[in-house]
Amino acid sequence: MRVRNLRKRKNNTPGGGICRSWYNPFASSFTNGALIIFLLLLVLLMCAINAIALSKQNKILDGMDEVTNKEQVHSFKKKPTVEYHNSISGIDAKWGKDIPLESIKAIPKNNENHDVMNIETPSIIRIDDNTPACTNKCLWTTGINGSWVQDWNFSEHHGQYPLTPWLFPLGPYLNRTAGDFVPSKDAPFPWRTSWKWVDNENGCQIDVMTYESLCHVLVQLKIHRIFFHDDSLTINMYEALVNKIGPAYFRLSTEKGDNSAFLSCNLLEKDDSNATSLHVVQVLRNRARGGYRYSTSSRTYTDYNVSRDFLSSNDRALGIFNIGAHYHNISHYTEDMDVMMQVLSDLDQPQNLYFFRATNPGHGNCLPRDRNFNWKTGTRLRPLSNFSEYIAPRNYDWNMFEFYNNYTKHLLLERNRMGLRPYFHYLDIYNMTALRNDAHRGPVDCLHFQEPGPVDWWNHLLFTYLQHLSRDLKTNEPLQAYNNCRRVEY
Repeated sequence: MRVRNLRKRKNNTPGGGICRSWYNPFASSFTNGALIIFLLLLVLLMCAINAIALSKQNKILDGMDEVTNKEQVHSFKKKPTVEYHNSISGIDAKWGKDIPLESIKAIPKNNENHDVMNIETPSIIRIDDNTPACTNKCLWTTGINGSWVQDWNFSEHHGQYPLTPWLFPLGPYLNRTAGDFVPSKDAPFPWRTSWKWVDNENGCQIDVMTYESLCHVLVQLKIHRIFFHDDSLTINMYEALVNKIGPAYFRLSTEKGDNSAFLSCNLLEKDDSNATSLHVVQVLRNRARGGYRYSTSSRTYTDYNVSRDFLSSNDRALGIFNIGAHYHNISHYTEDMDVMMQVLSDLDQPQNLYFFRATNPGHGNCLPRDRNFNWKTGTRLRPLSNFSEYIAPRNYDWNMFEFYNNYTKHLLLERNRMGLRPYFHYLDIYNMTALRNDAHRGPVDCLHFQEPGPVDWWNHLLFTYLQHLSRDLKTNEPLQAYNNCRRVEY
């Protein structure tokens, strides 16, 4: 009845019939317009939240922001590997199954669905090549299974940098934190430097790099150039190497824009003349910007111009490469790995030695969390006691690092077995670094490490690898100028 009277009132008003014909559509259009505006505002809000998250993510990768984690507790036991003679395969620690290389390539190109099943492992096509396969098992076992043992004698004699001013000094933040340490009775040196890596297999221990031993192996392998390529983590490795050897033997280039350092190796001749020979090694780092650098930017691509120029010399170069920390998309990572292989293949410098360094893991919620922590006293943190206690944070796609490493390891293995140049060696620092939740720059940075600290062990492992490689290449004949071996096992 009430509705009927309302309709009558509308019909009795002047132009009431006309009002009905246009008023209802207007109300509907108004409602739809409001809904559209609301949805647009919701989309803009979601984009703003995503931009903020990506901004935090990239700041963390540059060691400038805070992350979250769990409580962590120093040995790692690798899963038993399965030996394949005519296939490429390996254990994927994250998903707990054997994943052949082709299966990894077949993984859907997103970060959600990683299940791969019932895909046959392809046979390897072997190409005749004069480069022999590496035979020293320490090349693929050192640094994988072991534990961190506290050793203050090691800390005193090998864990510190020379007391003279570092060539790469700490920045303002690190000077206020780790650089503010004051020795005490229970910690005569920073606690993080007191841990020594001990492999479970006695015959394949990591040798500590010194000036004399490094120069010796560089001369033996006829290496005149060392090249560090990619992000801030690789730059940390470069700076740690220079600071560890010290300004007595390293000098930095004074040319503007030149990131080179020069190592002077003065070695005694083997005869009784007491004469010395000078072997100069140029060391260069190049910060590439592949992946995603900033939250507001689109994907960026690595500039290889510096790499091409530096590695094209007829002198033997040692190249240490890495990509991974700035990637948040599987397909982009695999595409850029292919680009790297193609660039180095086109250079056609078979005398060079190339290494790919595994992307190191980050730790969420690394201690100390208190921004007012007393850094003069320093921490008393211990490395993790077991790898199973390490959980990679998902917030910043750090959980993808292990996949990137697995993919790269098997890709390089396949290329080496097939005789596809350039041959790559794999510097596996992941396992031992995953246990070092105790030495980050936290609370604002749980990906990069304080120096001196765990990054020095990356250089110790590289040096040890070069030593094993030089021994592996020895024959009864004089050492050839630029011989190498293909690593075909992992």
